[in-house]
Amino acid sequence: MHHRSQRFAFTRLIPALCAVSLIVTACGFHLRGVRQLSPEISVIYLSSANSNSLLVRYLRQQLQASGAQVTKTRDEALSVLEILVDSVNRRVLSVGSTGKVREYELHYVVTYRVLGADGKKILPRRELAISRVILFDETDVLGKTNEAGLVRREMQQDLARMIMRQLELASA
Repeated sequence: MHHRSQRFAFTRLIPALCAVSLIVTACGFHLRGVRQLSPEISVIYLSSANSNSLLVRYLRQQLQASGAQVTKTRDEALSVLEILVDSVNRRVLSVGSTGKVREYELHYVVTYRVLGADGKKILPRRELAISRVILFDETDVLGKTNEAGLVRREMQQDLARMIMRQLELASA
């Protein structure tokens, strides 16, 4: 009897899944994949005051994953992604009764632009900024320091994805 009820549930599940997939695809939904960048951005040089920053590394990885060739020199590229500002600031949000910091905000700002090999603007200067609040526990300084580093890396990954989305939109 148990085997029969499983088969009955399974035979009802298949039509339901087919109906859901039909509805979802009919409304235009599709999984987000990697979009190809336009030909003028597909061979690109990354320019930054700190070429070893994690943001630049994340951008390089994402550009390569999208099929772009990231060149080692500016002369080889069809376009240049210039990171003009790459900065993190920390601001105290609250202080406890003992005068010690209880929470602070990390604010990450990136300003960039994309130029063609001829110097013409492909994407004008744009600024992206994100913030995260971090609670500070004076009894767990090492753990909170590690957490702040992790949050900062996540912010860099988020900003790299945001830049890539804008490059993809410019390519559409």
